[in-house]
Amino acid sequence: MIVIAIIGLLSAIVLVFLGGARGKAKDARIQSDIAQIRTVAEMIYGDNYAYYVDTTHGLCLASGAVSSLGINDVTYSTQLTKIANDIYTQNSNVAYPACYTNGVSYCVSAKLNGSSYVCIGSGGKVQTLGSDDPCTSAIGCD
Repeated sequence: MIVIAIIGLLSAIVLVFLGGARGKAKDARIQSDIAQIRTVAEMIYGDNYAYYVDTTHGLCLASGAVSSLGINDVTYSTQLTKIANDIYTQNSNVAYPACYTNGVSYCVSAKLNGSSYVCIGSGGKVQTLGSDDPCTSAIGCD
């Protein structure tokens, strides 16, 4: 009986420590998803010589305003949709990634499981920032 109690106590301690590890793993996956967006963004730029052309060719759904990823892009919508859905799942269905572009530069951000955001800009740096969404302009992450 005492052995069973000790095993139960140890199991409870392990589960408490694993809870934090799960959150960190989800945040790492969101950061990886944001880094994948950089690759898709550069492919869009390579095809169109701009990050946004119109509602059927672009990283974001709209130009000049915060919007969703360009899930209507005729070439890369499948990839962008999978990335956006994975970010939404990993941050406990809080928010899809935000996207801002002016055609020649972009900023994409996603909420992490804590109170901070991770973002990437056309400069290529992935950054973790404070509690305010950094993508209020196309150069928000650069």
